[in-house]
Amino acid sequence: MGKTTNKYTVSRYFVAIALLLSVTWCFAQTGTIKIYSEFPNVDIYLDETLIGKDINTIDSVAPGTHYLKGVYGKATIYGELLKVNPEEVTTVLIKDTKEVREKIIQSYYKEIQQYLDNKLDVMLSSKYVTQTSGVTSSMYFPGYYVVTGTSYSYSSSTTKQVLDWFVVKGGKTKVSDWELARLAGDEDITKRIESEMRKIDEWNHRLWKRQERGVTIGAVATITGLVALSDVLIADWLPDEISATILALSAIIAPIGFATANSGHERNYPDHFITIEEAKVLVERFNSRIKKSIGIPDIIDIK
Repeated sequence: MGKTTNKYTVSRYFVAIALLLSVTWCFAQTGTIKIYSEFPNVDIYLDETLIGKDINTIDSVAPGTHYLKGVYGKATIYGELLKVNPEEVTTVLIKDTKEVREKIIQSYYKEIQQYLDNKLDVMLSSKYVTQTSGVTSSMYFPGYYVVTGTSYSYSSSTTKQVLDWFVVKGGKTKVSDWELARLAGDEDITKRIESEMRKIDEWNHRLWKRQERGVTIGAVATITGLVALSDVLIADWLPDEISATILALSAIIAPIGFATANSGHERNYPDHFITIEEAKVLVERFNSRIKKSIGIPDIIDIK
């Protein structure tokens, strides 16, 4: 009876060991998924479980059918059912195609519209201007200009390119050089423009003050002269010598005052405080910054 029990117990051990080895062997027979991607920063999911970003190899995958998904930003750019066989490598290529890029762009539609509403553009106009100068001279008396008679003419022309440009925001609102420098965060150019604007403002302020003083002096001298003239002709309040002196001084001072009021020219701000090359750099810097802040991937090229 004891021997029979021992034999039965040993048999059970052998069966358990056999089952354990069988299960171990089954789990040991796993496959591998090899992933090649033409896109960077792709999140890889296996059976809807995130494996990681930019994963090249997934080891120890149980045999059978699995769902592999690749996500770039907000767009699913790859999704396929894969058959994984034991001790075999299943290869996947996430290819960069026109259709995939369009899918990525569509997934960022709202962000792209926000970017277009705020991006800056340099608008450029180019035209050519021809200037002609000529001289008509006497054939017989060089250096003299004649209207009638025998003469000959020669002329010369020069053509130059004229560029006109400005910066717009959102395709419709013009942006000044100072605003552009501030938007791009360039403190050096901002301070430079403010300095040049301040110089022009100070010049105009001094000019206005001088013109104001000139008008005042001219008006006072004119009125004084008229009073002196009326005294000489009509009232005779003052001695004639004094009235004559006042009248003479008024005649001198009044024109000087009015001439001072009309002297000098007001300075206007130039069309641009920066060059077009500087503007392009600032625009590119601003657009790159807002594109990043909105969250649009670098592979989306927005014109």
